[in-house]
Amino acid sequence: FHPNAPLCISACDDYALHLFNVTSGQLLRSFLGHEQWVYGCAFNPDGLLVASASVDQTVRIWDVETANTKTTLRGHSDEVYGVDMRGDGAVVSCGLDATVLLWDTREGPQKIAELSAHEEGVNTVVFSPDSNYVVS
Repeated sequence: FHPNAPLCISACDDYALHLFNVTSGQLLRSFLGHEQWVYGCAFNPDGLLVASASVDQTVRIWDVETANTKTTLRGHSDEVYGVDMRGDGAVVSCGLDATVLLWDTREGPQKIAELSAHEEGVNTVVFSPDSNYVVS
């Protein structure tokens, strides 16, 4: 769900994200660019950006207003299942490769940490409400 408006976004098996008005149910726009199913998505805290996680091994950062890709994050070696965003440009992602990757997207995407304590694929990852922790 969007943090400031009656909107929700869904990750779909048609390789897209779809943004809906939850009051009317109207499809507002689709976000196209992934090459495989999209498993997860999350708005950033101000709702201007959304991140998506895909079977195509990428995370994409999208402009919510235009549905254009702002950047594509590549670093996973298998399907990407989960993603979350902070307001400072940090993104965290996880996937079938059993890793959790932390990214800085402020000035060009840069992988800043790789957490590999999991023994099997990781389905979900989120920042804590105070953004000091990551739970996977």
